Amino acid sequence: MYAENPTATLVGIVDVDEETAETVANEFDANWWATDAQTALDEYDVDVASIATPEAYHRGPATTALDHDCTVLLEKPIAETVEDALAIGEAVEQSAGELMIGYLLRFHPEYAALKNRIDEGDFGNVLSMHADRIRDREMYARAARWTNTVYYLSVHDVDLMRWYTGSEVTEAYARGTQPLEGYDTPAVVSASLEFDDGSVGTLESNWARSPEHPAYRSDQFRITGTEGFGEKRERANVQVTTNDDFSYEQPVEIHGQAVGALRHQVDHVLQCARTGETPMVSWEDGLRSLAVGNALLKSLDADRPVSIDYPDL
Repeated sequence: MYAENPTATLVGIVDVDEETAETVANEFDANWWATDAQTALDEYDVDVASIATPEAYHRGPATTALDHDCTVLLEKPIAETVEDALAIGEAVEQSAGELMIGYLLRFHPEYAALKNRIDEGDFGNVLSMHADRIRDREMYARAARWTNTVYYLSVHDVDLMRWYTGSEVTEAYARGTQPLEGYDTPAVVSASLEFDDGSVGTLESNWARSPEHPAYRSDQFRITGTEGFGEKRERANVQVTTNDDFSYEQPVEIHGQAVGALRHQVDHVLQCARTGETPMVSWEDGLRSLAVGNALLKSLDADRPVSIDYPDL
């Protein structure tokens, strides 16, 4: 995606595994590779850094990049712990660079189309939202060694629901199935959320499907309001029903530019780096979504609803 932006040049690759760093750097014609972010940023000039380590290892490279005044695109969730998230946030506040959390769906044309219709008032007051994110067991086998379905899938929908309503989650309740493949994390998590505006959300994160299924992913999102109903189906356009009409949304642009979620996320980060513009998804957004995700994990263990404990900012 960076290669598609004429203002960007990939200069280097950092990976703790030396062979991986060198291989990827050669594959993408990077100028250099390194195994340590601190050493690399001390030696080379970097304006923008993308960090895609597992969430438990976000704090070190993120704060290092921000200390060097880089603008950072940080994979979701912001971190594994609130302590790490707050440390990243402190580094943002002290840096000349910016930081955006990689909640990609805000740049997805269909999801952005729903947001536009909400903002235009076509749904009235939001009553409920429902999201499904389904992946197959091959992903479970790859990812369950270092993460869980809440961090890997559900946090996308937590962010979407916060974005759509402009409200915060007050209570979360999650139930999980047995693990598969000998791992510890549930294969399927079903959860409900209550928001401070009175709306409710339900979500399912699922990576138990057979890999024989022809689709790589199956994602759906529904939203019901006092004046309308919207639905985003996998491999289908957004559908919106209001008290006045029914329509299909087939967006050809997002935020004024041609479609392409990954491309637009990267373009947005590069624009923020050039102009100092505040990113669409702030570190505070990341912190609040993490607080909800951690409450869902706590609810799984406690088998009861859990109130959200947001840290003071």
